[in-house]
Amino acid sequence: KNEEQTPHIKTWKLSEMFDIQRGSGKYTKTYAREHKGNYPLYSGNTFGEFASINSCDYNEPCLSWAIDGLAGYMMVHEEPFSATNHRGVLIPKSSSIDLQYARYVLEPVFRGLKKGREGAHGQNEYTSLPPFMLKDVVLPCPVDENGQPDLTAQKEIARKYLAVEQCKREIAAKLDMLIQQKVSLSI
Repeated sequence: KNEEQTPHIKTWKLSEMFDIQRGSGKYTKTYAREHKGNYPLYSGNTFGEFASINSCDYNEPCLSWAIDGLAGYMMVHEEPFSATNHRGVLIPKSSSIDLQYARYVLEPVFRGLKKGREGAHGQNEYTSLPPFMLKDVVLPCPVDENGQPDLTAQKEIARKYLAVEQCKREIAAKLDMLIQQKVSLSI
């Protein structure tokens, strides 16, 4: 019988796996207005770009997180971009790190470390998670027989996380549809 083996897990300090940076304070609304271009500029907003400018500071696949606002939410970047000082950037030190895997594992940790004001049910949140607060964060990672990060296992785990996320979105959409049907029937 062909049983799937559970991968061995090893933990590394975040700083061993990533170069931890903070975006630049030079990027303001005025700067963005005066330097329009085709490169996305990300800030603390977790839902898209702040502006488009004519240069990029990061031109390699990496992760970033919101430092302020809804602190700890992460994005995977595959294209060149820049970041304001309201966004932190994690540049992998090795090609054996799957960014989707790292995002799925790290985002709940980052969200748990955030400090600041959080209203009921996550409403009216203004939290912060600057780079210095990440000094004790570790990344658990499946390893191969040599004790090195196993990229194949990371990709498989990330694929499973993605499948769960898709199921959650489908369930939420169906619930919304049922609620709308109930509301329209009661009118």
